[in-house]
Amino acid sequence: MSSMEKATARPMAWLFLLFLVLACGVSMATLMQHPEVWGDEPLTQEDVLMGTASSAFESRFEDALLVRDGAIALWTSLTYGLFDDGGDGVVVGRDGWLYTDEEFRFLPEGEAAFEQKILDISKVKAVLAARGITLAVALIPAKARIYPEYLPGVQWSAKREAMYARMLAALQREDVLAPDLRPALQAVKADVPVFMKTDTHWSPQGAQLVANALADAILPVLQLDNGVRKAYVSQDGEAERYAGDLYDFIPTGIFSPVIGPEAEQVLTRSTTLQEDTGADSSDLFGEQVMPVVLVGTSYSFEKQWNFEGALASALQVDVLNLAEEGEGPMAPMSAFLQSDSLMKDGVRLVIWEIPERFVPVTYDAVALPEHCSGGDC
Repeated sequence: MSSMEKATARPMAWLFLLFLVLACGVSMATLMQHPEVWGDEPLTQEDVLMGTASSAFESRFEDALLVRDGAIALWTSLTYGLFDDGGDGVVVGRDGWLYTDEEFRFLPEGEAAFEQKILDISKVKAVLAARGITLAVALIPAKARIYPEYLPGVQWSAKREAMYARMLAALQREDVLAPDLRPALQAVKADVPVFMKTDTHWSPQGAQLVANALADAILPVLQLDNGVRKAYVSQDGEAERYAGDLYDFIPTGIFSPVIGPEAEQVLTRSTTLQEDTGADSSDLFGEQVMPVVLVGTSYSFEKQWNFEGALASALQVDVLNLAEEGEGPMAPMSAFLQSDSLMKDGVRLVIWEIPERFVPVTYDAVALPEHCSGGDC
């Protein structure tokens, strides 16, 4: 161990020892002030051997533990404030930037997962093409790819570094419409926050930039006719306080105003239909026709990002949002292919939103419709 490493390790060891002493003191105080923790009934041999006694004691002790939340907040504040160390799942960057560690994990099955996604996307494209529907893949760049300058020396593996370009090249070989979304985000990132500092997701402005880039690539190919075009307009709203999903990984509690991390401001964005263009978007039975279907993850599902509205304003059409939260990118597509939405006349385009960080993650293969075999319908 180098002298520098030793100098860093010693304060951490003393802090750990201090916390251990405090924890022991709190535990003893809890047992003295709450004798009911020991239980009222005498223990039997079976209670001890089967573990029911220890689990019951643990449950009662946790319920009675003094200043538990305060102790957690204190320890988290010490490690975060002194060493920029967050909890499991988060990478602490500079200037209040937080990143999910999912963007940096080495996954042994990553290459197989990469190839499986290419195969799944190719099959979905064939299923949709059989119904005259175009597939467009929105491959969302990782937050660390767009904002690497705030990373605390964390390095990507060579495969992670090349993943986005590899994925685009593979999709192009399969003749899948998948525009490069990096330039649109990188061009303005210094002036407009395109990702949230304390969240894994993009900002509403980042979602709009991606929607515009998708529209630039889609409209010349799809050529949506005036029969489905509508005057949707997106605009910025009020700034609101926002604590992202990564904020919860660093529970500094009452010390947050001093230690951080600080909540940020999100500039909300909304989309409205401005006027009736005279377009007839209903079938003979008065049912509304949705020419564009959006399938994806929480990037599309969560309303605060307004990605559905951003697409509607960029493409000037109605958008049916079938994205799901917490299911990854493959399950929502399986659900769509098994649903009645696929069979509706009038669907012209399916936009499949896939975050880059999920590319090397293993998921179940996409479930194709029953009448399809190997992607042939």
